[in-house]
Amino acid sequence: MNPTMKSIAVKKISVSVDNSSEYSERRLQLYHDIKEYLAAGYSKREIARKLHCGRDTVTKYEQRDFNPLCKKEYRSKIDQYHDMIVKLLSAGVSRMDVYMQLKTLGCPIKRTAAYDYMNKIAQRYQIDISIYKSTSSEAVKTRKKLNKYDHISRAGVLLFLWMEK
Repeated sequence: MNPTMKSIAVKKISVSVDNSSEYSERRLQLYHDIKEYLAAGYSKREIARKLHCGRDTVTKYEQRDFNPLCKKEYRSKIDQYHDMIVKLLSAGVSRMDVYMQLKTLGCPIKRTAAYDYMNKIAQRYQIDISIYKSTSSEAVKTRKKLNKYDHISRAGVLLFLWMEK
């Protein structure tokens, strides 16, 4: 085994390309590794064996342009706004306001789908969602603490006392 192989396999991606979050880190690394191996004179078969990918992948990364290969592919149109949504929901912004901001940015998503996406984010990151515009995140936490107790209405008390229900 060539001693230079170890240094190539551990080499990091250049800073000029890695500063954007719109590129897939795995694809970036593969792109740069393939280009370095090709520049070093390795055959496509050897590169495919070293990087655990197919020869067609090596050919594709050799011949095609950088941007289409390494850009992230989003599953949903709202995925590209994920970080912004997390930040806004954590700051106590209501879902309706977040949805309106998404619409102004040009996100073509319906309100129900946006709310479902925001609910999943809130559940995953354990964010307390404020329902109303004037509600702060502290008020939402206080309300959640109160919800751990059972509240009985006056009618419920009367039913319990006189009707034994």
